[in-house]
Amino acid sequence: MKTILVLNMGMKSIRSILFDSEGNKIAYSALPLETSLTGDTVTQMPAEWWEKACRVIQEVLADVGAILIDYLTVTTSSSCLVCVDKEGDALLPCMMVSDKRAVKE
Repeated sequence: MKTILVLNMGMKSIRSILFDSEGNKIAYSALPLETSLTGDTVTQMPAEWWEKACRVIQEVLADVGAILIDYLTVTTSSSCLVCVDKEGDALLPCMMVSDKRAVKE
């Protein structure tokens, strides 16, 4: 049996779901994400994504024990802008797709 680990990030939560090759859900974990909504500004913190992604993946793997993950996919519900430095670390909060600060441009 092949397994597929899905990491899905949305505006409200980050989820990790493990499926078998028949599409049956084997394990699931989710944590809420903080979204800052201030006027036209809509942001999230990339460091929170990483920390919570690691946690939901660890929780799923803890539920199933020693299992081989054959495939991994990462999905999101929208596009966003993350400005990073030379090491790949976020310089600012992430501008989410619903951020309207550049509406005139």
